[in-house]
Amino acid sequence: TLLQILCSLSDIKNSDLKKAYLLRNNVKIKENFHSLFINGDISEDVPIESNDALFIPAYPDKSIYVMGGVSSPKAIEYRDGMSVIEAILEAGGFTKFANQDDITIIRKENGKEISIPIKAKKLIDKADLSQNVKLKPGDFVVVIESIF
Repeated sequence: TLLQILCSLSDIKNSDLKKAYLLRNNVKIKENFHSLFINGDISEDVPIESNDALFIPAYPDKSIYVMGGVSSPKAIEYRDGMSVIEAILEAGGFTKFANQDDITIIRKENGKEISIPIKAKKLIDKADLSQNVKLKPGDFVVVIESIF
């Protein structure tokens, strides 16, 4: 079955399961293996037949880069569902000079660079969960420092 094959792959953690697909007789019969493999939804499993082709692309860049006003700027391995605050905490949290209302996620989408402003004080002080944006592989989290 598809699940048995996915479990046997050694480098599955670097694979983009949402863009994976199974091709049978030049027709995609199953796309997006995320729910099957990550969530364990066996209703998504399908038997594999001879001459089936399985395509599981790798993430182009599976790191999140956290820099600026954090204690330990670094690249962090992307995990599904990772949020901006999780990444900042994993990089040691804010420095005393960090401007918690001047954070930017820099992301490439469709070949263009976009900036997503984050105001962490709204999240911390007012529980505004809209500020805890989910990250994507290859994102840069930039925390601006200020002495004011």
